[in-house]
Amino acid sequence: MKDGSSIRGEAQEEIERLKAQLKLSEEERNKAKEKELVKTESKKWWQRWK
Repeated sequence: MKDGSSIRGEAQEEIERLKAQLKLSEEERNKAKEKELVKTESKKWWQRWK
């Protein structure tokens, strides 16, 4: 019985670690999208037709 509970505990720790990694990667993607928006919005109107 103790082996099963230790495996569950390890699995739960792994799940929490993966959730943290996912959250960090989503934040990085959002920052990259914001930078892309700034680049496209900063162009002058006459530069958009090039």
